[in-house]
Amino acid sequence: MCYEEVILTVRGEAADHLSGIVAPLLIHDLPTHVWWPSDPPFNDPVFDQLVEMGDRVLFDSADFADLLGGLRRLGSLRHASGIGDLTWERLAWWQELTAQFFDAPRFRRYLPNLSRLLIRYAVPLPDAGMLPGDPNASEPGVPSPMAQALLYAGWIATRLGWRRYRTLQPLQDGAFQLTLEGRHEMIELAIRPEPTAAVRTGELLSVRLRSLGETGAAEFIIDRTGDVAVVATNADGMTALLRRVAMETPREAELLSAQLTDDVVDPIYENALRAAAIILASARESAG
Repeated sequence: MCYEEVILTVRGEAADHLSGIVAPLLIHDLPTHVWWPSDPPFNDPVFDQLVEMGDRVLFDSADFADLLGGLRRLGSLRHASGIGDLTWERLAWWQELTAQFFDAPRFRRYLPNLSRLLIRYAVPLPDAGMLPGDPNASEPGVPSPMAQALLYAGWIATRLGWRRYRTLQPLQDGAFQLTLEGRHEMIELAIRPEPTAAVRTGELLSVRLRSLGETGAAEFIIDRTGDVAVVATNADGMTALLRRVAMETPREAELLSAQLTDDVVDPIYENALRAAAIILASARESAG
């Protein structure tokens, strides 16, 4: 692969017109990807200028200090090739494992009757100098750890047609609990932090789905410890089906590469993004 790298250091008045400096460097008729590798300054007009130059814009919602504001802002951006989010790319393995539960016809009948979703995500240990699971971090450069958990919840909610109903436990110390309205059941959604040093902050640690069926309750479980996840199923009165799968956290270069080769709008992500913002807003509004 051949490429040319140009590094610009711009100060003073020229920084207010950065797009005019960048535009002549772009190659005509080639797709332009704008990658912002940190917490984006959404209210900065220079940021808006650069974003407008791109066919596809790449972010990592795990970097957002104001997670609710960032999710809402992403939902309002419109580009020919859509928005790319590295946190969404990290969820691919969790989504695949979740979908595999319901590949079997005998388990698929439980899907419309899901009644509980519990998500646990990693936060630093208390002695690491950061409050466990604090999603309201407002210091510049301090990201919220809840992005991945919220996007997973938004994905499930939009795939199954869940709607917000009421708040059972408002947001506090990174945990909250909502009641959502499904097509057939009321669903309890709980998101909780878990201090650990075993995985990257913000990574999912556990997903537990509970459903009601004609022959009783069923539970579908993914529990992660380090780079190994245990996948278990309790249904139809049978002993849990257990298997272990490798679950290595992909490197940023791998996530970025996957997004650079994806040049289409992803409606599933966009719907999950909007749902994640609604879920977080419901918890925070009640907390206020």
